[in-house]
Amino acid sequence: MSPPSTTTVADLLRDQGCPVNPGRALVRAGLKRRQADRLLVTPIEGEADRQRVAVLGALLAVQSSGGPADQGPATRALALALLADPETVQVSLTGPAWLGPEPWLPLDGRVPPAQARRVHHLLHGRFVAGHQVQVICDPPLRIGSRRPPRESQAVRRRRLFSRWDQGVRWDDEGLFSATPEALAQDLVEGASGVAFDAGCGLGSLSLALARQAAVSRVIAVEADPIRLAHARHNAQLYGVADRIEFRQGDAIEELGQTDCDVLVADPPWGGRDHDRERMTADQLGYDLAALLEHAPADTRLKLPVSFVPESLPGEWSWRPATDHRGVLKFLVATRA
Repeated sequence: MSPPSTTTVADLLRDQGCPVNPGRALVRAGLKRRQADRLLVTPIEGEADRQRVAVLGALLAVQSSGGPADQGPATRALALALLADPETVQVSLTGPAWLGPEPWLPLDGRVPPAQARRVHHLLHGRFVAGHQVQVICDPPLRIGSRRPPRESQAVRRRRLFSRWDQGVRWDDEGLFSATPEALAQDLVEGASGVAFDAGCGLGSLSLALARQAAVSRVIAVEADPIRLAHARHNAQLYGVADRIEFRQGDAIEELGQTDCDVLVADPPWGGRDHDRERMTADQLGYDLAALLEHAPADTRLKLPVSFVPESLPGEWSWRPATDHRGVLKFLVATRA
């Protein structure tokens, strides 16, 4: 979230001793009432805006004293200049070193104000890999509190499973942890040989693995028997059940007894109430270090956005996983 500003246009006009009601005076100068109201609560960011407000206060004072008739258009033009956005804004991010501008920004970081505001709403103040991200706009923008519209439940569910309407089976916990289909495909891209899904849930990652041409077989392990049955049904729905071996049991024990070429794991995070600021490996639902003792070279982990990389043993490469709207959904760790 953007920190609240302590100084607005109305504050500066009052400090200057503006002799008139500024809202009424701005309307008399030709602004619409909503423009006048928005201008008065606009936060002041930068010396240039302070100077403009000082001139605006002087114009309003002249106008109130019966000054020249042409003061109205000048007042209106200056007020609109205070409300206007620049054509483009330079946007930069602070956070973990590997968190680059893509997919939110072009490499040069220069975007229209509307896009800058959207990036600000998506990332500013959010904790990513133990860092609180800051979105910096130059020149500063008045961000506002209007958030991007949320997707409907029906749209969200079809993002999780494109065949949702054909009868996907689910439970609440499994659905919360399911990986959106497009992001699951991205996470397993390039996998080959025998793949092991450590905690398959409703089957999101297993389905994606089974649809990889170079994957010969998928072993999907899940401790919960009901959720495992849902995953088996969903695999039949997608026509890949013959490529997946479903096992009920402990993922760490099963991996220790299995030879595989690829490991994907989506450890339980703790549901909707997981720590969204700082989460470490020992807060996950199973012993990740023990799992990694048996892991092959090609290991890919799906971890919460707030996960602290330093808590994961070994050397890893990190990247953000974002959906088509630019919403950061989780982090992907692969062996470096």
